[in-house]
Amino acid sequence: TRTNSPTAAFSQSSTLMRDFATRNSNAVARATIRSHTNDELTPSQQMTKRIDTTCGKGGARRIPHPGGPAPKLTRDHCIMKRAGSWAPIVLETYKLLFFDVPKVGSTGFKQLFLRMTGSELWKERNADQLHWKATTHLRTLSNYTLEEAQVMMTSPNWNRVIFVRDPKERLLSAFLDKVVRNRGVYAGRACCKKYHYVREFREKKWGASKREIQCMHEVFTFEGFLRLATTECKDEPHWRAQSRRVDSDFWGYINFVGYMDSIAKDAKSMLELLAPDAWDKYGASGWGTTGNESIFQGLDNAHHHTHGGASSHYHSHFTPRIEKEADVYLAEEYQHGVIKLPHHCNRSQ
Repeated sequence: TRTNSPTAAFSQSSTLMRDFATRNSNAVARATIRSHTNDELTPSQQMTKRIDTTCGKGGARRIPHPGGPAPKLTRDHCIMKRAGSWAPIVLETYKLLFFDVPKVGSTGFKQLFLRMTGSELWKERNADQLHWKATTHLRTLSNYTLEEAQVMMTSPNWNRVIFVRDPKERLLSAFLDKVVRNRGVYAGRACCKKYHYVREFREKKWGASKREIQCMHEVFTFEGFLRLATTECKDEPHWRAQSRRVDSDFWGYINFVGYMDSIAKDAKSMLELLAPDAWDKYGASGWGTTGNESIFQGLDNAHHHTHGGASSHYHSHFTPRIEKEADVYLAEEYQHGVIKLPHHCNRSQ
């Protein structure tokens, strides 16, 4: 049924999306549950051993300051844009620029930085609320003049930090979060809503286009989501390529790269780099549900692979064919000269 009212059409689209979510998310959830009972994926220790031996473990990398003249920073650079999660977080006291990447511990890092600035907001446990509050309490590079930002981006006295993750695992994490747990609502809006207001067959009518319906079907399969997330809606921050997080002419000024697989160890290394007492004051305690853990203690390599993280669902979603396609889509990230992901491997073989 078509309607001439854009308001009614939006309501129609929302209802359509909920219907798709009900039908499709149940099937996705069943497939995810089956992955835990598949004989080939148990016991969990076997998976951990397999992943660790075939992919290896990462570790934070310090990068020397580049020589030669520094590039000129302008307002046209992505890292100067607050909208779209581009501008890095700034902690002046510690001379830190942090390029947060969604699905790479970004919630925990924002809690950490709120704590380091003395804000009680770091105790917020609702992730959505935390991200929203952090945008109003943490300064970003876009809050500074070009002259100030130029110094922050190029001076050897500043720490420019990014944490990255295996791209395939990060995309799977986004799928589990924004499709499976979110019943497809977030991903559907991010990838398919743009097709909603389409005039079809030269009729002046509004409503869900055929492409929108097809797109919503695609979102609910991992293979379809993978294609959409790397092509038609590749600019969404939760799955935007990590190689695009920094403008190309400034990647050489990133001087600390941490990795998701060693996030607890690498976060400690980062804090120890910022100040002699930063780890003891902000990272060593006060974390976890009971407050008796260090930051990211629950996200060490073994836990991440075996207790519900994206790695524990890897084999149930990445068939050899899908993984081969993903390697093509994600080649730029795996071949990036600064990120240097330490364990690009084919886990489905």
